Amino acid sequence: MGDQSGADGAQAALTLERLRAFFRHAGVRDEAGARGLIASLDSAAAAGRRRRAKAVGAVLVPVFEREGVIHVLYTRRAQHLLSHRGEVAFPGGKFDPADSDLLDTALRETAEEIGLERDAVEVLGRLPFAETSRSGVAVTPFAGIVRSLDSVRSNPQEVAEVFSVPLGALREPNRRVPYRYLYADGSSATFPGIEYQGRIIWGLTLRITVTLLECFERAEALYRSARRAPS
Repeated sequence: MGDQSGADGAQAALTLERLRAFFRHAGVRDEAGARGLIASLDSAAAAGRRRRAKAVGAVLVPVFEREGVIHVLYTRRAQHLLSHRGEVAFPGGKFDPADSDLLDTALRETAEEIGLERDAVEVLGRLPFAETSRSGVAVTPFAGIVRSLDSVRSNPQEVAEVFSVPLGALREPNRRVPYRYLYADGSSATFPGIEYQGRIIWGLTLRITVTLLECFERAEALYRSARRAPS
């Protein structure tokens, strides 16, 4: 059992190292200045929507390894919040004029919401901008590897719970489910979602999650390509 656990841990560490290599290859700088662009995943049209958005914000997309398994960290928003109450989200929020940039926003909000301090996060870089369909906020996600979870705890003013989902579970096709959202006027709409232990990841959070999964896939493809290249 110990040998298997060690092998799993080594494989997880290797997968995260390939993810680092992918972000470096994509021209995205590390936490010394994670302001880069994954050009193959972003678009001029998205940039135009960002300029027209009602507000801008940023989230952290935290990944970590535990017992040889890579996990993605999520929050569930508190029920008393005015927007997106009770929904699964990534830690983050709206840009504050005191923030130096959107990465600063993501790290500040993450510390406020779940207690994860800046020095516990290795920022890999920026994911493509996304926009909330209901509140019209242009959101910039930043991917990061969590070095330590020791300080993580929910701020009850903003977060009902903090939980994680194994990367493998996010990839499982049988977890893809329809999610029915009920609007205030009584109408409803159905959206794609991922179900995990009774929680539904949908909307903006799902779109960012799918992009993260694509980054992992591209990281593996980049690694395989590099191995096949002549020395």
